[in-house]
Amino acid sequence: MAERGQRIHRSQRGQSPDEGGGGFSIRPVAFSVLAGVIVCALLMLAMSAVVASRNIPQSAIDPMALAALTLGAFAAGYLCAKLVGSNGLIYGAVCGAILTAIVVLAGMVSGAGGMGVPAVFKAIFIMLAAMLGGVLRVNTKRRR
Repeated sequence: MAERGQRIHRSQRGQSPDEGGGGFSIRPVAFSVLAGVIVCALLMLAMSAVVASRNIPQSAIDPMALAALTLGAFAAGYLCAKLVGSNGLIYGAVCGAILTAIVVLAGMVSGAGGMGVPAVFKAIFIMLAAMLGGVLRVNTKRRR
């Protein structure tokens, strides 16, 4: 063990997570969450164009938004598991938790509500979709 103030060489402390060592890697999570947010935003933009151009009932807007959130979360979990290559369930859950926090914070800031029953259902869908994306990516066979 090194004493206080003494530098430890990388070979003495093991590899960083990005170099294939043990531990949790934050970079793929951040990149995947950003990609999931972009996918969700693009889907919501496309759905808003459909709502504006057609006579879509007001009651269909919330399920459409939930579908966009779910697909964005799935994409985040899938991409994160692809970047990391293992632990798809765990990394998917982390991506889902971050996306859930973003959705809850956005709802609170916009005044759309806090943690009611709809927010809990959104959180469940987001978490399950992100975990499913991670698990599916890790467990799919890769072509050679």
